[in-house]
Amino acid sequence: RDSHFGPVEMYLPLTELAKHPEIVKVKKFISSEQVNDPYGETEGVVIYQYIPSDQQQLIDYKKIKLYAGQHIRIKKDQEYTDVHSVLPKFNQDTKVTLSLTSLKKGLVLVYDFNLNKEYSAMDLNAKELKISTFLFRKKGDTRLYIWNPRKVEGEIVIEGIDIKKVKYHPLMSSQR
Repeated sequence: RDSHFGPVEMYLPLTELAKHPEIVKVKKFISSEQVNDPYGETEGVVIYQYIPSDQQQLIDYKKIKLYAGQHIRIKKDQEYTDVHSVLPKFNQDTKVTLSLTSLKKGLVLVYDFNLNKEYSAMDLNAKELKISTFLFRKKGDTRLYIWNPRKVEGEIVIEGIDIKKVKYHPLMSSQR
């Protein structure tokens, strides 16, 4: 992708391309002669590799199993409740498998992996164990929270947390 034809002919700003989790930056070539760029990009060419998430292979990773046993209280007047309070801070791409049970029907678990532009939601039924895996990006664009659209008083029990510190193939390693 070059800095001129990418935004002009393909209508694809570099900022949007960089947010996609399946697009991996391989190499960046900066032009020695910078001109005024109407799109605010550094003039040059960037080479990307498309790797679907389900085909991204872990070369080496560290797995940590945590038993949380923590409770998250949801108040009626609280529309959003952050789940990050029960998770450690992530300084590299990390896969988190979360096991949780809602004690009340009407709550929704939301995984926002691109600052409100791309997300998935899962209805939580009363006393039903839900197990899901989420990728937390090291750049901090990922959020996990409970949405309370029906304004119910509830409680979430975190049954367990499995964490995999992700290390990619060397081609992908420092480019994330």
